[in-house]
Amino acid sequence: MKLLLLLFFCHFSFSEKHTLSVLFTVSSEVQAFPEVIAVVQVDGVQVLYWDSNIKKVEPRQDWMKKLIEDDPQHSESLTQDEQIIRDQLTEVMQHLRQTEGVHVLQIRSGCEWDDETAAVNSVRQYGYDGVDFIKLDMKTQKWVALKPEADIIKQDWDKGTENNMRWTNHDTNICPQWLKKYLDLGNSSLHTPGKVT
Repeated sequence: MKLLLLLFFCHFSFSEKHTLSVLFTVSSEVQAFPEVIAVVQVDGVQVLYWDSNIKKVEPRQDWMKKLIEDDPQHSESLTQDEQIIRDQLTEVMQHLRQTEGVHVLQIRSGCEWDDETAAVNSVRQYGYDGVDFIKLDMKTQKWVALKPEADIIKQDWDKGTENNMRWTNHDTNICPQWLKKYLDLGNSSLHTPGKVT
């Protein structure tokens, strides 16, 4: 009985992990499909959408619409990355000696934040033609080939230290700031129990 009372009056604190993911898809020679698509999700809920056909960022939540209206530059990174992503697909195809045909490069970047410990884990990973291909190690700022075919890309991208530093900074520092802001603004629609401080 004492144990039951103790459990009843104890306050349990559970940490909750939150995620911000940006998913890019760029394709070549895929008919009736936008060449570049970007989707932003917070805790698995889509908050922004952009593609190369519509050429404008579409908020998918009311609170995100208000954020974009108040700060139009906030969503610029989605449109700024379009040419970089196209170039990366071209580069991968060239390294693999593929000059034509249907090919798809998928990029997943973002962060996971633990609201109790404040620990942040970040990711920047690429898939090519439906297979995990290469990822950036945030600690070393070097690329890890996930397929033998990606070794040549790894060697080339490891030389891009400025880009690697920029992406690491974005995914480990800027991403958690945005995530906390989104959680605060989208509190009710994201089913978050309290405001983020």
